[in-house]
Order: sequence, then C-alpha cells, then structure tokens
Amino acid sequence: ASGCIFAPRQRRQFSRLVKLFRRRSLCRNQLGSCDAARRRFLGACAKANPKELDRLLATHPDIAASPGADRLLPDLTASHRTTAVRVLLAAGLPVDARGDLGGTALHWACWKGYPDIVEILLAHGASLTIEDQQFHGTPPGWFGHGVHNCNEPGGDYVQVARLLIAASATIPTVDLPTGQPEVDAVLREHGLI
Repeated sequence: ASGCIFAPRQRRQFSRLVKLFRRRSLCRNQLGSCDAARRRFLGACAKANPKELDRLLATHPDIAASPGADRLLPDLTASHRTTAVRVLLAAGLPVDARGDLGGTALHWACWKGYPDIVEILLAHGASLTIEDQQFHGTPPGWFGHGVHNCNEPGGDYVQVARLLIAASATIPTVDLPTGQPEVDAVLREHGLI
C-alpha cells in the first residue's frame, strides 16, 4: 500500500495479522487507509514489541479503544504473542473481550495449551465460567477439548491443567480422561478422573 511505513520484509512478517485486523474493522478498507499511528500499533502488536506499544499507547492513549481493538487480545493470544497480551492488558483492554467463535483470550490460551498466557490472564481476573458464543463452552472446557484436538506445537497442557486446578476451575468431564498420561496424572492427582 502506498505510504506504508513498513519495509517489505516487515509487511510480510505481519501481513496475516493485518488481514485479520482488516476483517475486525481496525482498518476500514486497506492498510493504506489506516493512519500512521494505527499502522505502527498493528506492527508493534504483530512483532510483540513492548517498547513501541508502550510509546504508542503513551502518545495515543485512545488507539487501543479503536473499533475492533478489543479483539486484539484473543487474536494475539491465539498467535501466542505473550508480550503483546501483557501490554494490551496493561493498556486496559478488557480481559474477557471476545474474538473468533466468541471465545475470550483465556479460551484460546486453554485450547492451545499456553500456560504463560493462561497465568497472565488469570492474574488479570479472566473469567473461568464465561461461555464462548459458538459452542457455549468455558475456557476449562476448551482446555479439555484442546488436549484431544488441538495438538499445538509447544502447547503445555500439563501446566495449563495445574493452573486451572489452582484457580479452582471446573473442568468438564466430557473430555476426561484426556489420553495424555502426563495430563491425566495431574487430573488424577486432584481427583478429577
């Protein structure tokens, strides 16, 4: 797009996120129609650049309140952008904002087995009982289903199980036992299976 502030290599690095943000109404028509601050914000989110995010939020405090910005949290969680999640929460984005399928960031972190993000979200008061809008499942329900169906490379379902148990989450029994010995051992240790 003409006037884009990113070099070609940088545009390729986050083109998928830009397309996602376009669909979420962060950009009305094309990347070129976004103002420069919004493009820098998208790029900083895509690269999980906390210094740039902090600077942009300090100079443009309303940028995180742009239409569709609340979807950034679940969308970046699903992409395992831990630093961006932390900064967006500090900027005041609602911890239970909904993304794809009406799932919150905690839904996506549980589904994909991202304990680092689960821990951050729980520390910010994410709801363990909120249901997504598509399947009416809770984040612990997405965890149980994710153990069986997601197989995210680098997902640590054992640690997510420990965090959910420590938070007194109700893990639905429909997907238990999980068939993963390490996860089942943690659940068994706490009397859940």
